[in-house]
Amino acid sequence: MSFQDSSGKKGVNVRLYHWEDKAFHIAQEGDVFLDWSKDFDRKTRKVPDPSIWRDRLIPELEEAQEEVRASTDSRLICFQPSACLSAGIALGWAFREVKGYTFEFQQGPDTWRSDLQPSPERFLAPWKEPSIDSTANDLCVEISQQADVTNKVDNFIRANRKKFRARVALIPDMCTFGERIDCQTALAFALTAKKLIREAVAEYRCDTVHLFYAGPLGLAIFLGRLFNAMGVDIQCYEEQNENGYAPSCLLDAR
Repeated sequence: MSFQDSSGKKGVNVRLYHWEDKAFHIAQEGDVFLDWSKDFDRKTRKVPDPSIWRDRLIPELEEAQEEVRASTDSRLICFQPSACLSAGIALGWAFREVKGYTFEFQQGPDTWRSDLQPSPERFLAPWKEPSIDSTANDLCVEISQQADVTNKVDNFIRANRKKFRARVALIPDMCTFGERIDCQTALAFALTAKKLIREAVAEYRCDTVHLFYAGPLGLAIFLGRLFNAMGVDIQCYEEQNENGYAPSCLLDAR
């Protein structure tokens, strides 16, 4: 494993083949190459059932991380997008910060790195709807960066008759949905998201966080890499072209 990152340092080239643009070809394999193409359909935004994530995809990511750790001293993950948002979160979780990994990847025309300094001026602001159902053990968390997911989550809750103890919406400090953000802003958003989710978990004493996210892939990766020591499992969701949200990966963030 000897991939060179933008600064000339050796890194590990990771690629998830499942959500590809036409410009990519399967022959362009990386140091770590996972072919998930049979389980996804980008046209409809279909993702696998939670059981497939649990039994095969997440274990494959964990095995890949273990192979990287055993075969090289490098902890720099050079990721080749594209990926669905749930896969981005799961990738960040597999190679999370607490294990010593740093990410580098292209986000649009820019190069993002997880070891840059977060913006000291940007954050996500919380809005809470407590005590929806005091008998429930789950917490609904909505992160709306590229778009406001509130109405879509409303529809999901009604259609699936889901019960939550509380709902927490995290929105950009300037309330500007769809703003093109830079790497430092994304890092700041990820840090405040973890802090606010942990505070809400402690306040409402929940067992599982149900995460609905609308934002760039890079921020999804940054979120996943911080999902540890939160005291809960995190159930991610992916928006479909039809039928709204579908559950995807369940991450152990305890």
